[in-house]
Amino acid sequence: MIFISPKIRGYMYHFDEFLKYELSHIHLHQYSGFGAKNRSVPIWFQKGLAVEVSGGRGADTVSIKQAIKAIQQNRQFSPAALLDTTAAEFEGLSQPMFYRQAHLFIWFLKDYNSNSFRNFYVDLTKAEPFDQLWTKHYGKDLPDLWALFIKQIRTYEVS
Repeated sequence: MIFISPKIRGYMYHFDEFLKYELSHIHLHQYSGFGAKNRSVPIWFQKGLAVEVSGGRGADTVSIKQAIKAIQQNRQFSPAALLDTTAAEFEGLSQPMFYRQAHLFIWFLKDYNSNSFRNFYVDLTKAEPFDQLWTKHYGKDLPDLWALFIKQIRTYEVS
């Protein structure tokens, strides 16, 4: 059963995108495990993936340009620091900014190597340990991938 918050009643023209957002959470939780098992999947990954598959829902009030600019100004979260939590800890960012930056990192991971991302996700749905899958599928640990992401973001020109 899915509970749709009354908050989105004014956004029903985006219902299909909201549904994709929520279904991504259900899929991840259903296959990687509810409760204690799922605690290894941090909130940044859950939210970034949901924003990605839903076409931007959840981060509507922060544009990609705004998120890039914030990262370029060293206002970003660190996924390595959030490996062991699913608590909504946004490291000083607004919730939509956190979600958009997480989305950009998911986008980067998919673009960097789509096969690695796909295989990573398949193994994650088999409840394999989140923190161990990066090296297995990307040949790099999460901090190294984050550093590549930041390096790429710094090359973008935004006005």
